[in-house]
Amino acid sequence: MLKEQSRRDLKNDDLNSLVPDVEVDRLGFVAACLAAGFAVTAEPLLAQAIKTPMDGLEGGDIKIGDIPAYYAVPKGKGKRPVVLVVAEIWGNHEHIKDVVRRVAKAGYFAVSNEPYFRIGELWKLTDIKEVLAGANQLTDQQAFADLDAVLAWAAKDKRANVEKLGVTGFCRGGRMVWMYTAHNRKVDAGVAWYGGLSPSMPGQPQTPMDVTDKIDRPVMASTAAPIPAFRSSASRCCAPG
Repeated sequence: MLKEQSRRDLKNDDLNSLVPDVEVDRLGFVAACLAAGFAVTAEPLLAQAIKTPMDGLEGGDIKIGDIPAYYAVPKGKGKRPVVLVVAEIWGNHEHIKDVVRRVAKAGYFAVSNEPYFRIGELWKLTDIKEVLAGANQLTDQQAFADLDAVLAWAAKDKRANVEKLGVTGFCRGGRMVWMYTAHNRKVDAGVAWYGGLSPSMPGQPQTPMDVTDKIDRPVMASTAAPIPAFRSSASRCCAPG
């Protein structure tokens, strides 16, 4: 059977030494991803993926109306600040659920929803072009409505304090950090882990640059390199006074 190397050449001997040499066939790789709950086209190194335990936490998979979601919160009494964790183009796969657990370990009521459940299980697709085509169908209005519904659900939970609200997300979810912060003035702060600055048609014709005038709360952008547009927009929307 034809094998392919799972190792990536990172152009640095020290970095390459951290990545194991493992030969896998494509079907085996796909099966391993699906079994572990990771997105296939994200190509995780399954042996090195972080697995945060539920020790000391409560939560798990839930349904909020028709919306599949996942939450975690520290055990014990008292209300915890709420953090929305917004998924990338692959949806609410195991990586995002692990982030939810990590955030909860830091003392928050963390929750993520499946943005693409009306479209399909994008994390199972083997062609990244199909993943993008599916993710691009999700409109901001629908994403906003789903996140609003998640917050309404959290507001009824005695362990959640929605008056203290943060949002974080990755890639497409990083974009949504900006968009949702502009949409919902109850968001106190956000952290965007990269995220697109270009329209993604047909569902997302606007970009974060189109809504920065509506953001007067702190949003931190974590990117691989300085992005002047983010810097100027951040100074514009978050300047004191």
